Amino acid sequence: NGYGTQSIRIIDTALLESNASGAEVARIAYAPPDGVNFGLAYLPAKKLLFASSDKGTAAIRAFDFDDVTGKIVADAAKDLALPAGTLPSAIDISPDGKTMLVGQSLDTTILVVSLDDTTYGKALGTIETGSKDLYALHFDPFDATGNTAYATEWTAALDFNDTSKMKLLQLDLAGKAAKTLSVGKSPEEMVFLDARYALVANSLSDTLSILDRTAGQVVGSVTVSALNGPSPSALAFDASLSRL
Repeated sequence: NGYGTQSIRIIDTALLESNASGAEVARIAYAPPDGVNFGLAYLPAKKLLFASSDKGTAAIRAFDFDDVTGKIVADAAKDLALPAGTLPSAIDISPDGKTMLVGQSLDTTILVVSLDDTTYGKALGTIETGSKDLYALHFDPFDATGNTAYATEWTAALDFNDTSKMKLLQLDLAGKAAKTLSVGKSPEEMVFLDARYALVANSLSDTLSILDRTAGQVVGSVTVSALNGPSPSALAFDASLSRL
């Protein structure tokens, strides 16, 4: 996303790792004022890639994906229409592939949208977050019911008098409710370590918050040290080595 031409690009990671040419195997470009935002999600069962639209389109764009050639084709018939004025941000799909959550940059709600064949694209409700500008949004991969998800609000302080504490949201899809947990300043991405623990990267605090999901609370914090501030943002976990 960003300024100028915005694109969906498909990368052949084997070619990328070997430094071979042609690693980019497909691209769909959008000239201003059209575009895409940073939200991406993939539905393997239907070979559908979804991307958040940029401001003005109010939709989740759909693309048919060929997992042999890597080619993608925009499929407007499968786009998910959103309420007028919506600027979608992060998106994610439930473990059973039947529900999508859509975060927003300009509104305080998370949209719940059906991906089920019989009700595809139907609005299933909203979850109030209490603040705008959602950053990360993930279903809990260890909850097979698909009832639990988490989101970070990277500009929303819990208390205007203490901007060092910001919001991590634990989402209950059945009750369409959000529980607010306190993390560090400017929480961005998160990673799930196992069925109990997850970590949140607090970019402007230079810390990682440790979330105990079984207890429903943040139980610790780790400082990420660097000379000029490491600003942790994205996280990945190698379970075989217990390495973050």
